[in-house]
Amino acid sequence: MSCNRRKNLKECIRNFTPAWFALVMGTGVMSSLASHFPFGAGSLALEIITLFFFFLNLALFVVICGMTISRYWMFPNMWNKMLSHPAQSLFVGAFPMAAATLINGALTAHQSWSFGGTGFLYTLWAFWWIDTALSFICAFGMLYVMMTTQDHTLARMASVWVLPMVTLIVASSTGGLLSNALIGHSIHYALLTTAVSVTALIMGLSLAMMILTVYLTRLVLHGPPDPSLILSAFITLGPVGQGGFSLLLTGKNLSILLPLHLGDKFPNAAITGDLLYSACFCGAWICWAMGIAWAAISVISVYGVVRTQRIPFSLAYWGVIFPTGVFGLLSVELGAVLDSPFFNYFGAIWSIMMLILWICVFLRTIPGVWDTSIFVAPCLASPAPAPAFKTSNSITITSVEGTASVAETLQSTYFVSGTGQYNGGSLWTDANTLEDLHNLMLATGTDQFSTVADQSYIGRSALNSNTNWQSVLGGSNDDAGWIVLALWKIADYKGSRGQDNSAYINSATKIYNIIAGQWDSQCGGGVWWSTAHTYKNAITNELFLLLSAEGYIRGFGQSYLDNAKKTWAWLSGTGMRNSNNLWNDGLDFNTCQNNGQTTWTYNQGVIAAGLASLSAATGDTSLLDQAELTLDATIALLTTNNILRESCDNAVTGGAVCNQDQQIFKGIWTKHLQFYLDRANDPARTAKYSSFLGSQDSAVYHYGTNSDNLVGSVWYAPNQV
Repeated sequence: MSCNRRKNLKECIRNFTPAWFALVMGTGVMSSLASHFPFGAGSLALEIITLFFFFLNLALFVVICGMTISRYWMFPNMWNKMLSHPAQSLFVGAFPMAAATLINGALTAHQSWSFGGTGFLYTLWAFWWIDTALSFICAFGMLYVMMTTQDHTLARMASVWVLPMVTLIVASSTGGLLSNALIGHSIHYALLTTAVSVTALIMGLSLAMMILTVYLTRLVLHGPPDPSLILSAFITLGPVGQGGFSLLLTGKNLSILLPLHLGDKFPNAAITGDLLYSACFCGAWICWAMGIAWAAISVISVYGVVRTQRIPFSLAYWGVIFPTGVFGLLSVELGAVLDSPFFNYFGAIWSIMMLILWICVFLRTIPGVWDTSIFVAPCLASPAPAPAFKTSNSITITSVEGTASVAETLQSTYFVSGTGQYNGGSLWTDANTLEDLHNLMLATGTDQFSTVADQSYIGRSALNSNTNWQSVLGGSNDDAGWIVLALWKIADYKGSRGQDNSAYINSATKIYNIIAGQWDSQCGGGVWWSTAHTYKNAITNELFLLLSAEGYIRGFGQSYLDNAKKTWAWLSGTGMRNSNNLWNDGLDFNTCQNNGQTTWTYNQGVIAAGLASLSAATGDTSLLDQAELTLDATIALLTTNNILRESCDNAVTGGAVCNQDQQIFKGIWTKHLQFYLDRANDPARTAKYSSFLGSQDSAVYHYGTNSDNLVGSVWYAPNQV
């Protein structure tokens, strides 16, 4: 069985984001770099390269527009989902910027090779007006959405905030090129175009500079962004590079348009145009110098991440090409204005470097398109519930303040950054801990544990595309299920913060497929507890039910729902649920009958979460009634004084003590009860269990936690923590 499930066309369309227009922008800037290359101007080779990139760009634009239209036609709700995402939505402005690169390429063909006539030029001018209007809408529309709809914090800020402003700057530079072409046809139209372009430039560049200032503050206070967002650091070169290029174009046009000789005072004096050109040139030089500074800051930021962590491939790589490419255009244009060998050679070298980068990223994109792994929409990450959280012992504390305090103690006391593991833990307990830390951050909107995932052993394994998960899992299929839950929760968190989560989603898919491959006909079906094939138990199959139903809800396809249905059908027929409606541990290997072993609390919680997810996937609310048979039995039979009590729990000093695994079972039950309630989404069912959850919270706080903020196993009475 393959570990990588290819998405079908419908899934690819659903996961098609506006960030794909960055590919058009990156390819378009390559055409501009070729047409402005400082050496060999007018040569056949440069003409061929320019036209190659232009027509390739045109084809890409048509395909990407088709996919985009299909997405919102087939999935109308995707528009609001996309706009609500704090990072993905900012790429809306990539559409008018991508279109502008095509206008630039067509204008080059008209000006340099006399393609089309005057009518063609005015057609391009008309398209520019539409593009400029869209740029204004994107810039100020996204500012409105950011202020009124999305949730942003300084700690989560990335340089993608500047993207809506760059649309205005790009439109201004295209206007500058068109104004120069219109001078020979209509001074009036050229002046009008220049005036609108200058207005857009001033608006876009001033707002971009403000955002870049805040971004530098964010870097100083909080360090480089997450690895999945770190490449966006180079976006900072976009506004300064494109802004400087536009300033030079504007200055050149004004030097031609404004010596009207209508008087001896500004703006009618003969020297007006040259004065404005000088001012524009100074502004362009400032932008170039700022570009060098931001390039250095970006390199430093990336180095600070890559020396310890791997940056997974994603569409983010395309976000590097356009901003760095337009900085190259600025350098080339400065060389042309100054007739400077330094800028000519600098621009030429920079352009060649961009060509190499474009080729590398393009070639790396092809396999991602072929295996569909690159089609990932952050806005489709399942919304995280507001869960109950666990501590180092997976004990639930529903109080946000208490949870955060215990989580801090957990990290400072148990986490070993060198190994990425928790002292005294194991693979499956580490997975639960990672899941819960990210639940905490999603529920509270905080980011205090944002680096833990990538530092952890599980996270490092997920980020390494060459990880042999069979070896990591060591044959344990239930451990595998817990890891998938953790990877999905990490992906939810990263997606909510606008970060690339594809490595985590892809690894989860690989592990899920490993588990699915462990299903056979022994005892009528079911997944084996381990690859040794000696035991079929409740928890492994309950997890497979939960994963399959959740996977379908997350959009991973019909096969997930089919697996969920067959798993519940098998579980309900095995007899593992006893006459008290509690689930025993598993089946006897020889008889395939209920083995009568301990009814651990976590078995009762995970089955409820799985049934709630299957109910949400199918609309069958009778599954919720089945779940509550077990939940009610847990409260009635596995508690003391209305507080959960494992069979091995004993508050008496010197009494029985649960082992390392058993100590976390109650926390898992409580967490999955919250998951059940979130998926059930029924106020009456929530009200039914809310007081019981509150009792567990109180018990953990008063009985389970000591003065050092360490949590013990026993909840039902004061114990020896």
